[in-house]
Amino acid sequence: MSEVINKLKCLNSVLKKSSTNFIPLDELCMQLGDILSSNIYLFNNDGNIFSYYAPLSSQCIHNKDSLVNYTMPDIYMDIFRNTDNVIHNSFENKPKCTCPGVTKCIYKNRYFSLVPIFCNFIKISGILLIRYEKAFDVNEEFLYDYASVIISLELMRQQQKQIEAEAIEKTYTNLALKSLSFSELTAAAAIIENMHEDEATIILNKVSASAYVTRSIISSTIKKLESAGTIETKCLGVKGTYIKILNKYIRSAIIEKIKDNDYSL
Repeated sequence: MSEVINKLKCLNSVLKKSSTNFIPLDELCMQLGDILSSNIYLFNNDGNIFSYYAPLSSQCIHNKDSLVNYTMPDIYMDIFRNTDNVIHNSFENKPKCTCPGVTKCIYKNRYFSLVPIFCNFIKISGILLIRYEKAFDVNEEFLYDYASVIISLELMRQQQKQIEAEAIEKTYTNLALKSLSFSELTAAAAIIENMHEDEATIILNKVSASAYVTRSIISSTIKKLESAGTIETKCLGVKGTYIKILNKYIRSAIIEKIKDNDYSL
């Protein structure tokens, strides 16, 4: 029991090292991998690996190749997608290599555990643990179950942060649109229409002519959108004006606003 408590303390030390509410998942993976002497992979529902660790004892010449594209092998994703339960100590006598283009693993007697991670009763990610020659014991199963709870809480925090960030972006978008007069809204739509991507260099005189508004209205529009943090600009002289969209909602919001006013360029 004392050994388990000491290992729990090691995992908890990762949380104590963080000076903010942010939990460093890479460091948590490294700590868990060292404690269990196993490879650790954190991945989302699409199979994209967002954190991993492989201790020196289980690294090989192919190890890094398997993570070039940061994607999980299909063999594990098929298992992950077909069950919501934890897979403990699945044994492979002659395992296939997880690296693309390599048929056999250089190690034998591989054990793996697969732990799904849930957020609000929805499976959002998983942990794959791989170890050779020695199965995970009951105490170790408790440790990676405990780690999965920590990871779940962190992913929930990140999800909430993302929701808050998106809400802020939408608020700034609404504020920017409310600050525009109808002529400026027309100018904003013309600017967006001339930007086929989120970054572009445009000639403001041409935009002014196409939207039938004055150059001063174009300039006023750009200043208001930039003040709201929705775009950034840089004057390039005779080459035009460089514009970059910073707010992912502003383009669609301008188009929607134009439609609501039953006006087309």
